[in-house]
Amino acid sequence: SFLTLFYSLMSVALFVPVLAGLYCKRASARGVLWAIGISVPCTLVLYGTAGQVPLGFLNPFAIGILVSGAVMWTVAVLEGG
Repeated sequence: SFLTLFYSLMSVALFVPVLAGLYCKRASARGVLWAIGISVPCTLVLYGTAGQVPLGFLNPFAIGILVSGAVMWTVAVLEGG
């Protein structure tokens, strides 16, 4: 349903940035914006093409969270923080 999709996207958008902001010194506002900007559309595309069917052992929302973490890490490394 729409409510499930909404709260899942909120989880994808906020889970990694909040944890990184609390526990990682190298996290930055730029990394948060990039993580949200890339992971949410990625999740929407996966959800639109595959639905809630698991891709391997991950659903589109878990993949979105992994993408968000990868983007946050990449931005932190490229910023040299």
